[in-house]
Amino acid sequence: MRRKPSLLIAAIVTLLVVVFYFGSNLSQPLLYSLKNEDDEGKKCFCGSNLQDFCYRLPENESIVGQQFNCAYEVYLERFGLSDQAGYVDLEKDDLPNPVFVTAFSNSHYNEGLTLISTIRKYFPNQKVVVYDLGMHPVRVKTLQTLCNVEYRKFRFRNYPPYVRHLHEYRWKPLLIAVGDS
Repeated sequence: MRRKPSLLIAAIVTLLVVVFYFGSNLSQPLLYSLKNEDDEGKKCFCGSNLQDFCYRLPENESIVGQQFNCAYEVYLERFGLSDQAGYVDLEKDDLPNPVFVTAFSNSHYNEGLTLISTIRKYFPNQKVVVYDLGMHPVRVKTLQTLCNVEYRKFRFRNYPPYVRHLHEYRWKPLLIAVGDS
């Protein structure tokens, strides 16, 4: 009977030694691979602009991540997130005035009004863009009467159907990308 616990302990110790030995010998994460010079022009570049669609480890650029799906390049272009998109050069350009952007549906209408009120308290003349995720027309009319509030309907039809499931919050990164545009 004493033999069983000692065999179990020996098996666990052996398993731990094997796991740590082989685990420490992994030279890179499984999501990365070493760059193959033959595939350099084929693997990570998409479209006519030849944008690099692979993440490269800054410390070692020979370690390359999985390629981003080129089918989504159109969305990067639409949201101004591609390599070709403009950016603010703080050494040359003035910092643009920030715009507060939010979105809510009927279920968070009161919280949305509280947010607008708080913004007004600290930034009285600042523009607030409110995206409608499904509000009653009477509430929309109320929003449209508020000063410096710009009402916009969120265009769910421009995105896959699953974006309409509000509790999955897939609309949030899209809202951030669209922002004030």
